[in-house]
Amino acid sequence: MNKVKNILVALDLTDIDVKLIEYTSVIADKLGAEKVYFLHNIKKFELAELFKEQLDKIDIENIIEENIEKLLKRHYTAPIENEILVSEDPDTVSLIRYIVTKFEINLVVLGNKNNINGSGTVSSKLLHSLRCDILSVNREAELPKGNFLATTDFSKFSVTAIQKANAMAQLFGENKIDVLHIFKIPQVYFPYLEPKASLEKAEKHSSAKLDKFIKKNQLENKVNPILKSAGDKSISKQIREIAKEQNTDIIFISGRGQNSFNAFLAGSVCEALFTSKLKRPLWIVRGKKLS
Repeated sequence: MNKVKNILVALDLTDIDVKLIEYTSVIADKLGAEKVYFLHNIKKFELAELFKEQLDKIDIENIIEENIEKLLKRHYTAPIENEILVSEDPDTVSLIRYIVTKFEINLVVLGNKNNINGSGTVSSKLLHSLRCDILSVNREAELPKGNFLATTDFSKFSVTAIQKANAMAQLFGENKIDVLHIFKIPQVYFPYLEPKASLEKAEKHSSAKLDKFIKKNQLENKVNPILKSAGDKSISKQIREIAKEQNTDIIFISGRGQNSFNAFLAGSVCEALFTSKLKRPLWIVRGKKLS
C-alpha cells in the first residue's frame, strides 16, 4: 500500500489560500507526509500589455514568493518540510501535470471556487489529466476531525476509496466511516412503472447488493452503511445533501467507476461533484490504499 509522501498545493493569491494552507497542514501532519510544495503560477501574459512597463521594473516572482512565505509562517503548522514554487506558464494545467510527475506528487490540493451549477474548466481538465489523488477544499470548510463519508457504486475502485477514507479516519482516532450508495431508477422508465412498487423493489435490490458488498470486502466493523434513493434529484445533489445532514468533514469518491443497475456512474458523478460549489471538501481517490 502506497503512502502519501509528497503533496502539492495550488495557490492563487486570493483569500482561499489561507484555508488551503491550514487544511493541508492538518492533512500533511496526520499522513506523516515527507514534503509539501506550494505552487503559484504567475499569469503574466494576461498583464503583459497593460502593465509591461511596470513589470519590467520589479521582480514579481520574488515578491510573490515573499508573500507566500509570510502566509506560511502564519498558517502552516505541520512539522513537514515545505518548498515554494513560483512559475510563469501560460498553461496552468500542463504546469501542474509536469510538477506532479517531476516531484512524484501523491496528492494535489486545490481550492473549490466553482459556481453551483458547475463551471470550472481548469478543474475539469485537471480531473481528467491527473493520475494522483485530488483534494478540493471549499472556503467554508472546517478543519477535518475524522467524520468521513465515502460513496460506492459497488465497483473495485470504490473499495479503494472506502479503504483510504477508513485509513484516514483512523489517523483521526475514528474507527468507522459512513459509506453511501445512491440508487436511482432511470427516468425513461417512469411512465411504464408503478412508482411506489418500483421504488420498493429497487431499494430492496440495492440493499441486498450493499450488504453483499460490505461482507465481501470485510467492511462490517469499519463502515456505517447509508442507502438512499436519488428520487427526482441528481445523484451528485443527493450526495451533497446527505453529506450536509451527516456533517461530513470530507467526501471520498473514486475517480473511476462502472455502470450498474443503479445508474451510479462514478466518473460522471465524480465530475459533477468536483465542478460544483461543494460545501464539503472532496477527496478524489486515484492512488492506492494508504500504508
